[in-house]
Amino acid sequence: MSEKILFITGKLAERQLRRILDSMKPEFSYQINQVGVNVAALMSESILMRRIPEDQKFDRIIVPGKFRGNLKRLSNFFKIPVERGPDDISDLPDYFGVEKGKTGRFEAGGIISAYFRKEIMKNMIIENKLNLFQNYLEDPLNIDVDYTFNLELTINKYFSTNLLLQILYDDNALPEIQLKEVFGVSFNINF
Repeated sequence: MSEKILFITGKLAERQLRRILDSMKPEFSYQINQVGVNVAALMSESILMRRIPEDQKFDRIIVPGKFRGNLKRLSNFFKIPVERGPDDISDLPDYFGVEKGKTGRFEAGGIISAYFRKEIMKNMIIENKLNLFQNYLEDPLNIDVDYTFNLELTINKYFSTNLLLQILYDDNALPEIQLKEVFGVSFNINF
């Protein structure tokens, strides 16, 4: 199951973003959402929260590198990680581990994926995703790890919380453990 990424952009960069992603031929699936502003750096959190549906079926959202909004607030709102991409859109292949001037990165290896979701108590759901990858061609003793833990708690019909913890280790991207934590509390009103 490949990762699904939503890229957010403005009108001026949309065509270039599409061209770069198409040339990368990535292993992940993606969608580009142009939110109706000319310059992506001028987007605000509130524009994104109004113009992008809250219930997203993506694994993460990538906003332009020059976007200066609060990523934690957006992650809480969308209930998935929101990340800042590179400042220069032409560095996007580098951001995903592709060397500058090349359109792809070849790796041959094995992957093990596991997924578990269970309601452990009434109104309490845990979800675990684990992906392990071993590249046979480059440093075969190294294993890349992507683990996500999500705890959903429904307090009552008005309040719910969400705790997300993601641990990444990929020495090709960054040779240290990366940790992402998101805690959200939501107040729900139906009109």
